[in-house]
Amino acid sequence: MEKEPALVKIIIALIALAGALGAAAIPTFFGKGQTEVTPAAEPAERGESAMSPAMSPAMSPTMTAAQHLTARQQPETVSPDSSVRRGERTAPKPEIPDIAGRWRELSFPGESFVVQSGRDYTVTMSGVNAGVPFSSRGRGHINGQRMLGNYETSSILGMSTGTCEGTILDGAQRIVTVCRDSSIGLTQLESVRD
Repeated sequence: MEKEPALVKIIIALIALAGALGAAAIPTFFGKGQTEVTPAAEPAERGESAMSPAMSPAMSPTMTAAQHLTARQQPETVSPDSSVRRGERTAPKPEIPDIAGRWRELSFPGESFVVQSGRDYTVTMSGVNAGVPFSSRGRGHINGQRMLGNYETSSILGMSTGTCEGTILDGAQRIVTVCRDSSIGLTQLESVRD
C-alpha cells in the first residue's frame, strides 16, 4: 500500500509536467504569444510549503517539476514591426531609395522626371543625344541600390527600345546607368538631382 501513493504522486507530477510543456508549446506554435501557466492548487493544498517571495524559482526545493519549468521560461519577445520570435534574427529591411523627381543628365543635354511608387518607378526623358532630339518613356524596379528597367525612345531616326541597369549613389543624389538600346547599342548615362 505504501508504494501506491508514491506511484500516484509520480503519475500526477508527470501529468503536470506534460500540461506545462503543452501550455508553453501551443502558444508558440500558433503564434499567440506567451501564456502564463498557473498550478491547479496552491502549494499548501498539495502538501508542499509555499515559496517565499525572496526565493528565486531555481532555488526552491519544494516546487514541482512543472512549476520549475514554468518559472524558468523567459517571456516571449516580439519585435514591434514583425512577428519574429525570440532567438530568431532577421536582416533589417533595406530602405527604398527615393528617386522621385527631376533629374539632369550629365552625359548629354537632357532631363528626366521620375514618378516612384514603392520599389516601382516610371520615367520620362527628353534631350539631345549626338545632335538628335529624342524623348523616352520607361518603367522599372528598384532592388536595394540597383535599378532595372525597360524603355521606348522616339526620335527623328525612328523608334528604339532598350533595357537599363543602374546604380543609385550618393544618398539618391546621383544615378549611373548602362542601357542597351536596339538602335545605338550600349550607352552609359549619369544623372544628378536637378
